[in-house]
Amino acid sequence: MSRATSTLWVFYDGSCGMCTSSVAWALARDTRGLLRAEPAQSPEATARLGSRVGESLGSLHVWSQDAGVQKGSDAVAAMAARLPGWSWAAALLTLPPVRPLAQATYRVFAANRHRFGGAQACALPARPASDPRGD
Repeated sequence: MSRATSTLWVFYDGSCGMCTSSVAWALARDTRGLLRAEPAQSPEATARLGSRVGESLGSLHVWSQDAGVQKGSDAVAAMAARLPGWSWAAALLTLPPVRPLAQATYRVFAANRHRFGGAQACALPARPASDPRGD
């Protein structure tokens, strides 16, 4: 997987501490401004994900103009592809022998995520209105 350059909308369970912490980690490393994060409970999630918005409470979902909706470990790979120094992880997660294992591992982790990160959300830092990632 080559380094992606398009904006990626990231939709996560805003009431899950693990989810918000993971997205905050990625945003802190997004020096190119390619990630745009919104809770799955937001109107933006409904607009971008449509009928899949309910699924996005159970697993990470992303949307981009070029690839459409991706979820689970594929969503993690799409995020990693946009983070400097992490394209190797994206490539690894999408390798044919690794992808099914990554997907299964993600499903188990997602089903138990509240045990790892607590049930309360950690607020993501607000981005200024002039931030180019705010489109």
